[in-house]
Amino acid sequence: MLATLLDRLGNQRLNLELNSVGCPADRARFDEALRAALEPVAGKMCDDCQRRAVTNPLRVFDCKVPEDQPIIEKLPRISQFLDDGCRKHFEQVQAILKAVGVPSR
Repeated sequence: MLATLLDRLGNQRLNLELNSVGCPADRARFDEALRAALEPVAGKMCDDCQRRAVTNPLRVFDCKVPEDQPIIEKLPRISQFLDDGCRKHFEQVQAILKAVGVPSR
């Protein structure tokens, strides 16, 4: 609805970035995989990322340090851990948005 309102108001710069966090089981599997992936590389990252890798690994994706970006690009993504139901739901949401003309990436 918000996308439709903004479009009607003439906002041509709208870009929806869509993601899924899955269900609790998906998030647990992702968290485990992310922690494992960060373990061997966190020491090469900025101090904030080193701390985040232990306390809240998802926050590593918020890093703005250019030197850390190549490492972050290689980390697993939640989309790799969605179960069939969550993956199907996410695909349905994307299809609905596409059908009503909401651009997403």
